[in-house]
Amino acid sequence: MGFSILNPVYSVRLILSRHLSILMRKGTSAPRKRSLNSNNHLSIKMKKTIIALLALAGVVAAESITLNSSIYSNAWVYIWNPETNSWDYSTSINSQSLVTGSDYSPSAQNSDPAFIGYTFSYVNGAQILTSTDITMTASAPVWIGSKGVYLGENVTATGGDNGIRSGAKIHFCDISTSQLVYTAKVWKQGDASVTGSLTLDSDTFSHTFISVVNMQQAAGGWDFSNFTVTDANGNSLTYTTDEDYIGKAGYFWVEESAFTQGAAYSATLVAKAIPEPTTATLSLLTLVGLAARRRRK
Repeated sequence: MGFSILNPVYSVRLILSRHLSILMRKGTSAPRKRSLNSNNHLSIKMKKTIIALLALAGVVAAESITLNSSIYSNAWVYIWNPETNSWDYSTSINSQSLVTGSDYSPSAQNSDPAFIGYTFSYVNGAQILTSTDITMTASAPVWIGSKGVYLGENVTATGGDNGIRSGAKIHFCDISTSQLVYTAKVWKQGDASVTGSLTLDSDTFSHTFISVVNMQQAAGGWDFSNFTVTDANGNSLTYTTDEDYIGKAGYFWVEESAFTQGAAYSATLVAKAIPEPTTATLSLLTLVGLAARRRRK
């Protein structure tokens, strides 16, 4: 009943590989009369073009999850259907299609895994869930358990009068475009972990990915350390909770409102890219120049 969007992704990657091949041929076949500085300039231009193409690939690339039998242990797998605004589901790792048209929803007792913003396919004997880039708001209340809730790209999942169990997992395919919004009371019963990926397209980033109107129960903590954040130049940023590093380039952190019972709560991921070497060098030279002018005075 689902479909895979892997082929368009492969097509984009094929186009990119052709562009990269052309660029590399141009770079290696530069006329011998060109000076060393000219070749360096060409290399810089090539680097920036390649970075831009790779950033484009990051935007369109889909997340693919291959299910295994362990996820079905005492559980069914639920996939949100945006056309019917209801849950489709699979009861077995051997199911080749989803059950549709029912009023079933993920069970809090069984900790059923729930996927919002993904499509289902059965390929070569494997169940594959692929994230989509379809913008959707899913009114999909669900108790989140140890097998987690997964949000694809451009997903706003809303709910209320439900909760987050101890050991719960929340996964964001793209933390920059999706969010979990609770519009009513929520019971958080213990520790929970949040994972996801992000590729920056600017020097700074800020996005609220969890928002709760009323945290009726505020037990346990949050683990945000397993986010994967990369800047536009391919540098991996480091997660920090240390005040000495919050706000500095090369780091990302989560800004939380007061986590207290009966109050509103929000969590915002903030990141700051590592400056390009040329930018850092220019900044250093500027400081040296200012210092020299002061000495002259």
